Order: sequence, then structure tokens, then C-alpha cells
Amino acid sequence: MVMFLTSQIDRLEGFFLAQFEEDGDRCLYRKHGRGAPIPVTPQEKEDFRLQYRRATRSMFWLTIALTIVAIALAFWITPEFLDEGPGIFVISMATILAIAVLSVRNTTAPARTLGTRLSIGPPLTNREVRAKHFASTSWALLGSIFFISTTVCGYLLWSAQFTAIEDYFWAAGSAMIAVIGARALWLKYSLGV
Repeated sequence: MVMFLTSQIDRLEGFFLAQFEEDGDRCLYRKHGRGAPIPVTPQEKEDFRLQYRRATRSMFWLTIALTIVAIALAFWITPEFLDEGPGIFVISMATILAIAVLSVRNTTAPARTLGTRLSIGPPLTNREVRAKHFASTSWALLGSIFFISTTVCGYLLWSAQFTAIEDYFWAAGSAMIAVIGARALWLKYSLGV
């Protein structure tokens, strides 16, 4: 469990550090990688990194503990809520929502700390953000997402009886992913990256 959490924290830390760009002997912080650049020292960047790791580790352990307590209390107080009702679903959605909210809070901590510091330029435009994103995303990945989701959608449309609601969800979900994949391929092509 600890190794799994450590690998997840390492992966999330990579996303967090993507908000910082090297600029000579200093770094530039852009909130969500797109905001106005704010200069920070390498030491401040390291302090933010350590603060992020501590906060993210605490977030995971707190979420795990609260989920276990919620399941135990629900089982003890109203076992029907877990067995026959939507108990596990509600607890799972609450856990996912808590992780999402706390992750955004942890990721934007430097913006709150640096809120009074002046930026040295404008935020990135949508085109610049997309070009930066698609420059690091391979054609093979985008093509495989589009191909696999289109194949799954075609197979479902061809073979499904559409008697259960799940058939519609699977077909609609794979169709949406195929459309998103096609859009991503088009954006990468149109940006020329």
C-alpha cells in the first residue's frame, strides 16, 4: 500500500512541477501551467515541492482513514444502506470528490502563497497551452485512443441488442471517447506539433 501511494505521489508531483519553468537562475510559476508567470527562486520551488508532497501524502491517508470509518459506521448503523442501498456508491463518490477537491487545493498552493507577487508577463493563450500539451503527446497515443474507441463503439453498435441501459452507456461512452480522440488528432495536426 505504501509503495502504491508513493508511486502515485511521485506521478502527481510530476504534474505539480510542470507548473514551474526554468528561466536562467530562477523559475517561473504558472498556475495550472497557463497562468501569468511569477518568478520564484529554486529554493522556493523546492519548498513548494516538499509542501506538496506532505499535503498530498496527508490527503491520501486522511481519505483512506475517513473512507474506512464511513464504511464501518454505515455497516454498524445501517447495514441495509451498504447491502441493498447505494451505500458503497455514495461513499465512493464522496471519496473521489474529496480527493479531487484536495488535489486542486494542493496543486494551487503556490498561487495562494504568491498571490501578492507581481507577474512578469501575460498568461498563456489557449493556442500556446494546446501547442505545449500536444508537443509532448505522441501521434501513436492519440491514434491508438481514437482507433480503439472507434473499434469498440462500432462493435457495440453492430452487436449489442440494446436491451439493458448498460448497452447505451457503453456505446455512448466509447463514441464520446472516439470523438475526443478525433478532436485531439485534429488539434495536433492543426497546431503543427
